[in-house]
Amino acid sequence: MPVSHVMAAAPSTTEVGVQEVLVTARRREESLQEIPLTIAAFSGDQLEQSNVSNVQDLAVLVPNLQITGGGSTQGTATGDFRMRGIPGVARYMDGVFLSGGQGALQSVVELERVEVLRGPQGTLFGRGAIGGALQYISKDPQKEFGARVRATVGTHERRDITANVDVPLGDTFFTKFTVASLHRGGFVDSTTIDKEFGGSDEKMFRAAMLWTPTESLTVKLSGQFTDIEEDGDPQVLFAVTPQLVTRNNTAGVPTATPNDPFLYNYCLTSIAGRCGLTGAPLTNSALPGEYETRSNQSWPSYKQKLYTFVGDVNFELNDNLALRWISGYRTFDWAHYGDSDGTEYVLFEQWRYTERREFSQELQLQGSYDRLNFTAGLYYDTGSQEAFSSRWQNLELNVTANRNALRAALGNTLVIPSTGSRNNLSNPDETAKAVFAEGTYKVTDAFSATAGLRYSRITANSRTLAPCVGTPTYGVLSESFCYSSVTREQQTEYSKVTPRVSLQYQWSPDLMTYLTYSMGFDAGGINSTPDPRPLAQQNPPLPNGGLFPFDPQVLNNYELGIRSDLLGGLVRLNSSLFYGIWDDIQVQQELVPTTRWTTNAGQATVSGIEVEGAAVVSSAFRVNFNVAYLNAKYTDLGNPGQVNQLTLDTPFPFAPEYSASLGLQFNQDLSSGAKLTYRTDYGWQDETWTNQDDLSRVKRPAYGLLSASVGYDSPAGNWGVSLAGTNLTDEYYRVSGFRIPDVLIDFGNVASPREFALNFRFNFD
Repeated sequence: MPVSHVMAAAPSTTEVGVQEVLVTARRREESLQEIPLTIAAFSGDQLEQSNVSNVQDLAVLVPNLQITGGGSTQGTATGDFRMRGIPGVARYMDGVFLSGGQGALQSVVELERVEVLRGPQGTLFGRGAIGGALQYISKDPQKEFGARVRATVGTHERRDITANVDVPLGDTFFTKFTVASLHRGGFVDSTTIDKEFGGSDEKMFRAAMLWTPTESLTVKLSGQFTDIEEDGDPQVLFAVTPQLVTRNNTAGVPTATPNDPFLYNYCLTSIAGRCGLTGAPLTNSALPGEYETRSNQSWPSYKQKLYTFVGDVNFELNDNLALRWISGYRTFDWAHYGDSDGTEYVLFEQWRYTERREFSQELQLQGSYDRLNFTAGLYYDTGSQEAFSSRWQNLELNVTANRNALRAALGNTLVIPSTGSRNNLSNPDETAKAVFAEGTYKVTDAFSATAGLRYSRITANSRTLAPCVGTPTYGVLSESFCYSSVTREQQTEYSKVTPRVSLQYQWSPDLMTYLTYSMGFDAGGINSTPDPRPLAQQNPPLPNGGLFPFDPQVLNNYELGIRSDLLGGLVRLNSSLFYGIWDDIQVQQELVPTTRWTTNAGQATVSGIEVEGAAVVSSAFRVNFNVAYLNAKYTDLGNPGQVNQLTLDTPFPFAPEYSASLGLQFNQDLSSGAKLTYRTDYGWQDETWTNQDDLSRVKRPAYGLLSASVGYDSPAGNWGVSLAGTNLTDEYYRVSGFRIPDVLIDFGNVASPREFALNFRFNFD
């Protein structure tokens, strides 16, 4: 439940009302109700009460926030974030920028709070914050000794245990140690092997240090190791269409040819005696049911080892000025195996392995005066990686005997789809530099103005390399970066100035309105997948053989908002009306069958309204709710020769027109001093589409998720137990996936069914 909507868990009899919430959305601590931005904040306790165990669970609680897993292309632990239909969302852990989506769907462990900032945050957060930003703030070491243990058992072999201990080592030096082991069993059954897909194991260790040698100096250091392994994507094949499709033959002439499912079925039925294939055909009637797959993938689908180090030094120069220095270093290795067809055949499967390193530095000067508050700073980060991928396509059709049998039966003039295997190896890196400043000046006691500006310069380089092994052996999941030569190189550089201006008026202590203009941008980059076609078929060839840059996308956003506390603080009602113009939209297109590149399209508008509220019905009963409307549409397609898979009527992916949520909480004090807490949350969202272009998108129907819990806290508060249920209506819905246009199969990951969990909590002080 959003903290901005959450009332104190146990308010005193002399103070009953909506709780004040302090956030750091503008890099300084402020009351949420006094900031001219749309923010939802979640405390660690409220995440637990609302049954949020993973970052992805936030999506049903925050209006116009969409969080989905990477699915069969990157794994369920890889996150895809959108706010208000815009895909660029910057993530920060304790002030350090986290690039990419690998491991982004982390479990919620020992967090002080999560802040969700909607709308462009280009001034203070830079690139990647075109749609908004997420801030994860960890709990600091405490000044007194204490230990906590959380244990959970539940449906699908769920076994979680988390423990942390605060150990002060003097009056000024404090430490915290956290360990976690989180296990989930699978929930999608294979019909071809004895295996359940969708399970995961996550282990985490974190050590943090807080040192306060003087009243003016604070030093925080932390290091975290995370190990994630998934035993298979919870992926199913929703539909398959065997038919003739239009392809180019070796001379570049379009011709109608059978697609891959057609050829598989032809082998299985019409020429079964001459074709070595056996098994069920690729037809909709032969697909398994809900929570079932035909995949026979026997190895893990996702592995990641992640090391993160954060340093945060704050030095107060005087009563008005402070310097803050934030350092970050992150390194990880990441691997994913995707069985995109969800069958026992090697129709389309891919193994990807990446090693990445990131380093960042940020220096801030913060000022606080009677009428002026400001933050100014310098920023630098650099990242580099080696990325390897093996791809296997139609291996059964590539067997010489099967291929000859197909040609003989269907005619030698027929173009049979490309088959076989290939390896790709790339080596991209990027460097970003920025200077920024933003300040708020109190013109009068009621009227304030905010202005900010950020200048960013990003340089990106990429190389494609010739792997030592060009044709990979199926089932050999290589983690080698051996290469024989550099095949292509590409460099790009761009800069951007992003402003923000806000005007706000405090009509009374309980009523504020604001008008904000802000700009955000999502970084450009370089496509690093080479064109797999033979030279004779590259008509026309892609620039630099498929290694070509794409430009940043930019959002200019206008927002009108109101923040109000009514009825003496018993009711909170906040609302935001927004309108954005999205330029140079980045679009992934299938310019070559089964291979996608990013290009830039034209323009779109994004508008809507968000209403969020909370009410104290009584000292024991609290309610929170939100409702959102979103209208996102294309207004210009740019170069129609370049972007040919969109129309002005193409819907935005994962952008529901309507979404809403409702939360109810009742606290019951027992005569013994113990407390019972009853909590239920319901989140609903309208139908959405799963991909950006018309060729590969599929519709995801509207759905709603209901969760509930009842918890018991002992009289002394040192232990507790709760029973929680999620997806109580047992909704069957997909969270990711799309249709492969050339092959005409519709696949994707499905969400967990109804689950129950029993949670135990023990505190030792």
